[in-house]
Formats: sequence, structure tokens, C-alpha cells
Amino acid sequence: MQQGDLTVISGDIVRSAKLDANGYQAVMQQLSRTLAALNQAGLPAAEIFRGDSFQLICQSPLAIRYALQLKLAITATGSAVRLSIARGPIEQLADTLAQSRGAALTAAGHQLDHMRDDLWQMQDLLQPLTKAEQLLLQSSAIHLTKLTARQAAVLLAYMQQHQPSHQQLADYFAVSRVNITNLLKQAQYDLICAVEQYFATRISDVTEHQ
Repeated sequence: MQQGDLTVISGDIVRSAKLDANGYQAVMQQLSRTLAALNQAGLPAAEIFRGDSFQLICQSPLAIRYALQLKLAITATGSAVRLSIARGPIEQLADTLAQSRGAALTAAGHQLDHMRDDLWQMQDLLQPLTKAEQLLLQSSAIHLTKLTARQAAVLLAYMQQHQPSHQQLADYFAVSRVNITNLLKQAQYDLICAVEQYFATRISDVTEHQ
């Protein structure tokens, strides 16, 4: 994959100023753990700045998967996050994101500045999204805002553990298999995984034909 085909995810915690000290600490610890797990070898590490803002860079086919995990991780704490996703070239990829320069970095930052609370938006500077794809992301975002913290935590584990069996998840959470199945169905896990797979395949197919 060409170095220019990267995706930047910029985000911030929604209404973090209204969290008490313990709540804020829990959210930031969860954010730090999630970002650390998503760092990719050969790319600058994710950065947290201005308190609760952050930025991550990844190979493009993984972008929606990573965005979903960030969204679910913060929802699992009872808070919310805005995510701005921009796929495109990084003309100057340095050791750190702060030193890097590129169209995708600029686009992600500008898009975040104009977003409403608790949504995600995506720009593809290499092949613009169709109207149908924009609507798919929008409807997915609306669905994600309706998840409970418990539903988000179970769906997050399902994705992070690469779709284990319901019994394996039940053992992990020390609950019944029926409970896990119900939570995953309520979270519409099959739909969310299908959205993630669609965009991973879309970007991979576009990259192969460039």
C-alpha cells in the first residue's frame, strides 16, 4: 500500500468539562488504553492534546474498524466522542503526528471543527464517498449513540477479540451466554460488523486498482 494512502482520525470527548474528576479520569484512561492498542508499527503514535482531543493515523482499510472501537470504548464509560475521519495523502510523515503534514491531517482537523456533538464524519480525498455511503455512515452513527454502556462494552470486546463465540464472551464477562447474545443482538452487532467490513473491502479494492 502506498504511504500516501493513510487515514487520520481526529476526535474529542463530548462535554468533558461537565464530567466530575473521577468520570474524567476514567474516560481518559479508557481513551489512552484504546489508542495505545490501535497504534501501528511504522506509523507515528497516536497523540492526546488540549486535554481531551486526540489524533490517530492508520492504514486506510482499518479506519472504520478503529473508529468503531474508539466510539464503543468511550460509550462504554458512559460518555461520548466525536470522530472526524479523513483518508488521503500525508506528504510529510514524520516521527510524530505533531511534526507530520498532509492533506488528510488538515482535512480531519477542519472537519472536526465543524461537526456537531456525538457524531462521526468521513472524507475520502482519494475517492469521494457516494451519497449512499455517506448515509450508511450517518445511520450507523445514529445507532451507535443509542447504545448503552453495557452494550458498547460487549460489542467492543467482540470486535477486539476478533469475533469470538458468544460463550467465550460470556466467560470473559462472567455472565451467561444468553445475556451476551441478547446484548449483541440489541447492539445489532451483525450490522455494525457488516459496515466495518464494507468499508475495509471498499478501500482495499480502490487501492488495488490505483
